Amino acid sequence: MSQFKGSLTGSRGTVTRLGDKQNGMAAEVNGWTVGVWVVAKHRDGQDYFEIHATGGSNSSQTRLLGTVSNGGTWSPADVFQE
Repeated sequence: MSQFKGSLTGSRGTVTRLGDKQNGMAAEVNGWTVGVWVVAKHRDGQDYFEIHATGGSNSSQTRLLGTVSNGGTWSPADVFQE
């Protein structure tokens, strides 16, 4: 059964994808030099989302900015403990 649902809209319309508790889901949106990568995970009965800054299409660098957990709680990366 699906735990996560993602959608992406671009010039060719909208697509949706599903993710389960075991595998989660990931999405990346990039410009040439900056972007974001969001990873959805399920752990200890809760959903949480890691938000990463990327170097865009021109770079493989990523940096964890923080997480959003159940209830919409934001935890900056320097506070979040995995």
